[in-house]
Amino acid sequence: MARLEGQSVGYLVAIPVKAGQPPPLNASTCPVPRDADALYLHDLAVHPDARGAGVGEALVRAFLAALRRRGFAQACLTAVNGSTAFWQRQGFRDAELDAAAGGMRSYGDGARYMSLLQPGPQETAT
Repeated sequence: MARLEGQSVGYLVAIPVKAGQPPPLNASTCPVPRDADALYLHDLAVHPDARGAGVGEALVRAFLAALRRRGFAQACLTAVNGSTAFWQRQGFRDAELDAAAGGMRSYGDGARYMSLLQPGPQETAT
């Protein structure tokens, strides 16, 4: 949850997944795979009155901190509703889907699967 001046103004929901296998949208269940190797950013929302105040970017920073704490090397998401440019500014890039991944169909036309690799201990961020 993001709060601004004492008010809830946004949220971010993430779940562990296998990279390349986004969960179907609106599924009744979403089991976490035992061999999860990525953290999937499932939903991010910012109240219209808080847009432009850096709330979305702050939520993404908190998400990436959680990614590192949990030991995942990769973040992933499905960009919808024209949000691709926002995610590109956060460092996400188009990524390949696993051949068995059927979840993308549920996101509709124009949805783009994207990922962000976190630098390992010997690497540095660019």
